[in-house]
Amino acid sequence: MARVQKFLSLAAGFCFVLLLSLFVTSCEETTEPGVPDEFIQGDIFPLTVGNKITYSGYLRHQVADTNITSTGAVYNTTWTVVVLSAPMPTPPVGPGGTGTLVADTTTVPTGVPNPPTVKVYTPLFIKKEANGSFSYLTSIGRFKRQLGISGTDTLKLILLADASVALGKTWSAYDSTFAAPSVGTARLEIVGKWEGKETLTLNGATFNTYKLTATRNVYLAGSSTPAPGSGALTATVWVAAGIGPVKMILNADGESYGHYREYLTRNF
Repeated sequence: MARVQKFLSLAAGFCFVLLLSLFVTSCEETTEPGVPDEFIQGDIFPLTVGNKITYSGYLRHQVADTNITSTGAVYNTTWTVVVLSAPMPTPPVGPGGTGTLVADTTTVPTGVPNPPTVKVYTPLFIKKEANGSFSYLTSIGRFKRQLGISGTDTLKLILLADASVALGKTWSAYDSTFAAPSVGTARLEIVGKWEGKETLTLNGATFNTYKLTATRNVYLAGSSTPAPGSGALTATVWVAAGIGPVKMILNADGESYGHYREYLTRNF
């Protein structure tokens, strides 16, 4: 149970839990001549106090990163918009400033008879821009631990959705270089991409969605070539205008559980 609680407290952000492991294309993107760029339309994550969305789903295996189907019997997540302009953790712990506070309440199995399940509350901080873009606060602690990078400032804002970018194109969600004792420097690059539009039917409800992905590359010792093991997908999110995220795959990282979530109900 302690292991599950530790993961959820770090990664539910969308952890929304780190967030939050990521793939990035190295090919130059082009637009076909004569075909205009298409952009997302509508508010893809309305943040009104009291809005509540409930998701069914599964935990994902820490190493295999596949759905643990047996957990679907009890898995349940509710996101509730609790407070607008909530103060975020301040430096050196976090970036400071304010964000919208979303309460993530997730029920998962404990693996023991008593109690068989546990309900874990995790505060999610979402920072939304005037154009509809939004970032989430997540931890890069595992990346820093793996490379022996010092410092407690592991909470970072990741630009999960950039409304100014056309469908089919990418944006920089996060990019920073750190001093790493064993290799000199380590650069963490997170890239978002609008994959396109998809129509989904989830638990009897049909949505017209925009699909986005988040990917990660690590560059060591000033190299321009990603290190071995880079390029893994870390998150895939489908968002519907007027509703928000309706389906999510938050990938496992080899150390902690991942999550698969899909829309169940909402109160707005």
